Amino acid sequence: MLRMQKEIQISGREINYQIKKYKLSKNLRLSIRPCFDDEIGCEKNSRLKISVSIPSRVSLKIAEKFVQERINWIIEKLDELKKTTSQVRPAMGKKEYRKEKEKARKIIANRANYFSDLYGFKFNRIAIRSQRTRWGSCTRDGNLNFNYKLIYLPVEIMDYVIVHELCHLDQLNHSKKFWFLVSEIVPDYRELRRKLKKINI
Repeated sequence: MLRMQKEIQISGREINYQIKKYKLSKNLRLSIRPCFDDEIGCEKNSRLKISVSIPSRVSLKIAEKFVQERINWIIEKLDELKKTTSQVRPAMGKKEYRKEKEKARKIIANRANYFSDLYGFKFNRIAIRSQRTRWGSCTRDGNLNFNYKLIYLPVEIMDYVIVHELCHLDQLNHSKKFWFLVSEIVPDYRELRRKLKKINI
């Protein structure tokens, strides 16, 4: 894989992006994601990284044109993501992130085990991830997935999210029975749910 750093000036704004050439890639692809503070190739004015993946046969000129044609979308996404990425997760490097993720695993697993015992539920495994759109999820196989940023939330909101996903082990829906199960442990779930919706991941 070949990597190149590029930048483009739009209305006095300098946009930095990285071009990656892949032998097995078939199409041009553009992505924007949160960036670690010590990571190379980050956009200068935000903690975000813009990457363009292209097949090895595609020229840099075509890749640059591909970016220019999508510049309005890029600026819109940068502004949108810049507002949300810093609200919950503190700035950190990769090493610190791994430590925080492991800390989240211990805290969340401890609370999940505690609440699952109260309910009498059994889950398969817990996965801790870095996600932009979800605080948690539950699969049909009984696997629980949680956003590591949960540990930065108030404890009562973190517990609500954990209980919410545990209740999906019994009810894979949001029926009256589901919310009744949630209310058994978190009677004020409506208020906590409202607060959670106001928090950007």
